[in-house]
Amino acid sequence: MAAPFRPAAPAEDLPIYYQNIEDENVQHCFRDFDSEPNFELFDRQTRNPKSRNFCLDFGEHDAFCAFDLDAQSYAKLLSAPRPTSLHTRWINIWMPYTQKDLIRTLAGHFDFTPRLLGTMGCDPAPPRPSSLHTKKSSSTLLSRLSHKSNKSDLVKIRAREANEAKLDSESSIGMSELMHSTQLEMVQDLSHYQLVDDVWHWSTVDWGRRFVCIGYNALHNVRTKQTDERAEHADQRQDMPYGKRVWQWLLLCEDKTVISISEDPFPFSDGQPRAQDLRMLFTMRRNLVNVFRQLTKAPTPLRDAALIQLPIRHRVGNSEEETVHRTTDAPGLLFYYLFEDWGSTFNLISRREHGYAMELDRLVCFFSLREA
Repeated sequence: MAAPFRPAAPAEDLPIYYQNIEDENVQHCFRDFDSEPNFELFDRQTRNPKSRNFCLDFGEHDAFCAFDLDAQSYAKLLSAPRPTSLHTRWINIWMPYTQKDLIRTLAGHFDFTPRLLGTMGCDPAPPRPSSLHTKKSSSTLLSRLSHKSNKSDLVKIRAREANEAKLDSESSIGMSELMHSTQLEMVQDLSHYQLVDDVWHWSTVDWGRRFVCIGYNALHNVRTKQTDERAEHADQRQDMPYGKRVWQWLLLCEDKTVISISEDPFPFSDGQPRAQDLRMLFTMRRNLVNVFRQLTKAPTPLRDAALIQLPIRHRVGNSEEETVHRTTDAPGLLFYYLFEDWGSTFNLISRREHGYAMELDRLVCFFSLREA
């Protein structure tokens, strides 16, 4: 793993919690997140395509952040009990396949399931030829529905033929060996990222005594003015909206730790993304960056925009009933707002010129004509 991101300024006078962790990177890299210069430094790192991870500890009055720590530093952080003044921790990981030691450290501490650990460490699937994607998605849902009756007749014929050709008991000898061989062949040929690429809305749920985890394909509208015309044509030809899918894991752990892990959208760019890829990256990280900014008390960009304000560290009420639950509310609110990403949903569904709205309109028209 590359070296941790070390701010140029001298190390700060940190709380005793960090001082007692005998790790040079922890003591030098963690900085006061409510300090405006520190926040601006870290804010730029969230948009840096080479950033690999960050850890953000926060409470009602204090917050401290560090970027690109290694697995050894995280192991020491996790083993040291956090003070109640820093009740919530957010660990975010980009490009997990390059940080398998860190994934194993988290898995060992929170007791991930073997399947979850295995999929988080999967290498990216090699890109498929564009001709395969075109052939695969050339028919729309509308066209498939229009041929449903013909296909159903064919299914009935095949089912009848299958029933007439039942295997007798002697022909079933060796079937268990054949089934085992077939299952092994399927597992060997299918990786996690191939599966999530093949299934448009694939999602998973894993849980244990110390965590609950959801995995899902996040879809982002990454249209640019240069590609609008081409994308519009693609929307009319396919039953899938124009966008970039990125696999995400979100975990809520028993010690009020929230972990977010994102697939690398450009794993074969050799660390040098093109200008267009950077624009797409900023779009895909937009919600994460907004949540990140909402966790500091330093001045932030767009801090007065009402629609992006989140009630995680910033609250209006000060009654006893409202304040008494803040320490327990914060991890769940952080988990929720990382998942919600209403801006991406708005771009995909609510705006009529984009994919889902257009497809829904075509389906409504299709069924209206059938009923007529």
